[in-house]
Amino acid sequence: MNRSGFGPTADVLRDHREFGAGLSGALSTEARRQWVQEQILTISLNNILNPDVTAIGIAAVRGSGGLFAVQDFSRPVVDLSLEQQEDKVISLLKSSGLPGAIATEDARTTCKLDEPYKMPLRCT
Repeated sequence: MNRSGFGPTADVLRDHREFGAGLSGALSTEARRQWVQEQILTISLNNILNPDVTAIGIAAVRGSGGLFAVQDFSRPVVDLSLEQQEDKVISLLKSSGLPGAIATEDARTTCKLDEPYKMPLRCT
């Protein structure tokens, strides 16, 4: 699994891409399609069987190129107060080398906006 705990690692994806690329000339379209489906099933089962995953959303739609499906796996998120969220973010920033990170009133105001904050353009 990757760092988030969901899905394959970068190494697994690289191996699948390399193997899949090798299939392009050697196997029929049907054989390549079946191989891709098996890989997706493997990844899906790894997520479904992950004890940290508590919910799954699946959707499918028929398009001009065939049937397209997506899946979304999720896990619970700790319900933190605004102060606890600020403390967590500041802790992560400090551990990443930003020792002067602090919560400001401007930051709190920005978080309350209904629309994303847009930086004013500055021409020099």
